[in-house]
Amino acid sequence: MSPAERILAAARSCFAAKGFAGTTVADIEAAAGYQPRTGGVYRHFRSKEAILRAVIDAELAENDTAIIGVPQPPPDADPIAVLESVVRRGMAQLDRQAELMRIVFRDLDQFPDLVGKVRAGLTDRTYGDFANRLRAAHAVGAIPALDFEATALLAIGPVVDFKLKQHVLGFTPLAIDEDRFVAAWVHLFATLFGVRQ
Repeated sequence: MSPAERILAAARSCFAAKGFAGTTVADIEAAAGYQPRTGGVYRHFRSKEAILRAVIDAELAENDTAIIGVPQPPPDADPIAVLESVVRRGMAQLDRQAELMRIVFRDLDQFPDLVGKVRAGLTDRTYGDFANRLRAAHAVGAIPALDFEATALLAIGPVVDFKLKQHVLGFTPLAIDEDRFVAAWVHLFATLFGVRQ
């Protein structure tokens, strides 16, 4: 891990734990392994806000690799296995983004341009990619014609809500565990897509 990456990882954790306003550059330096107040962070970033912006950019790039960069499954893939893989991959990505969730919901209202960047680069891009995957599955006859964008919203929204409550609010609705959630999600969308179970 490069020094800049180490700083970003430390800053992400500090911002998630203490908030942007509650985090000092000295906190970030200490968490990154630098002697506080020696200027180690400033060799790589000009300000605390620049670090926050770089954290957001790194998270968006990582999301593109982890979610959007995944190839479309082959047409002969088992549809139930594909559905389970999709929801579990999404949940794992949201687990990796737990600190980002806390940052977004705690601090980004101070930075409207970053809210827009997260909306466009994370939310819209992820939902749009899923809609395009549904469209491609329809094109090969795997699923029926649907409103692909609305269906993407209905598919991803509950997954985000489940993980958001878990990572930001610290509870899971109705104490439903992840395996039960996945089984219900797969059953629901298999039924919608006309997949025999």
